[in-house]
Amino acid sequence: MKYIYTLIALVSLSFSGFAQITWNPTTPPPARGFETTADIETHSKVTFTKAGTYRWIRDYKQSCAITTAICDKNACYLETTDSADFTVDELETFDMIAHFYPYDSCCPNGASLDLYVFKVDEPTENSSITYTLDLWCAKLSVNDLSKSDFNLSPNPVNNVLTITSDANVDAVSFTNLVGATLEIPSMGNGQYDVSDLTKGVYLVTITSGNKQFTKRFVKK
Repeated sequence: MKYIYTLIALVSLSFSGFAQITWNPTTPPPARGFETTADIETHSKVTFTKAGTYRWIRDYKQSCAITTAICDKNACYLETTDSADFTVDELETFDMIAHFYPYDSCCPNGASLDLYVFKVDEPTENSSITYTLDLWCAKLSVNDLSKSDFNLSPNPVNNVLTITSDANVDAVSFTNLVGATLEIPSMGNGQYDVSDLTKGVYLVTITSGNKQFTKRFVKK
């Protein structure tokens, strides 16, 4: 019997060491967009091992007139809301969403938002996460924006995008504004078939040695 009690005690200790609040992913993808985008968001799924009432606290210092807001399982709150309570069931999971509102404010250094979450009646059960904004400023020239040494033409483009560079190009990649990689067929000689892309703004990154350069282009 003594051994059974010892085993139970060890199991209890092991469970007490488990994280009660977990995030997936632990580092959310950056919210990406231009200052002309009204609402730029990113999120992470949060899971609570214990049922109960929890509270989140937003820690954000305003940057370049960019404002933020948080959505939990209950509601999307005003930009001035710095804290809110919510109740969860055991093992409940939902999206915790961070919104960034540039309001045409050009802020090339972006912004970050820290969110602290804890159980109201058991504050030792807590966790935090950081959401970041990666903002591209359309008001800046392309050279100012990327400081790169390659050119895109035509831009805006209908069907074929041509990339020229004074440097040796080791790799070329295309992404949309939320960071998803796009499969763009190469036609050789620095030309790429973008005819299947929908209208909008995209990014192309070239790798040359240990350096990377990124520029944006518009698909008409």
